[in-house]
Amino acid sequence: MMRRSEAPRLDSSIVDAARNPDGRTLEPAGTLILAQISNSAPIAGEYGRWLYECVEAWVLASPSYKHGIRANGRTFVNCLSVSELGNTVRPTFLSYGVQSVNLLGSFVPVKIPNGTPVVLSPHRTIGGNLVWLIVNTQAIDGTCTGLGGGADLPVHPGGGGG
Repeated sequence: MMRRSEAPRLDSSIVDAARNPDGRTLEPAGTLILAQISNSAPIAGEYGRWLYECVEAWVLASPSYKHGIRANGRTFVNCLSVSELGNTVRPTFLSYGVQSVNLLGSFVPVKIPNGTPVVLSPHRTIGGNLVWLIVNTQAIDGTCTGLGGGADLPVHPGGGGG
């Protein structure tokens, strides 16, 4: 459990990680931040991969325990979904090794919708640039045609699922 007096040190460690030019340094190790997706853009030349922007969030009090945007919270750019790192051009692989040819019907990977709560962790690219890794599952969307009886069953409209 973190004491309130330790919170400012955690924030300064995140800033230090952003300033550290050593590409091999992955500090601060173990930092996880609750955030919400605020924007995204497809990564040019990649299949089923997006570059996200997030805003800091927190869990609201009981009884709802919903998430909300943190007042004066930070904005995080260069956010990458861990599950999307495994996406390659069809008909190869999606997410955690799922062969895309085995997806039924019109299922395709979709971006994480704006407003979705996610967990971020800082990471450095091989070139030393700071990126934020989004811990999530790969969202898919489409129509399932493989359940027999010839019926098409729509799934979560507009993305999501997992």
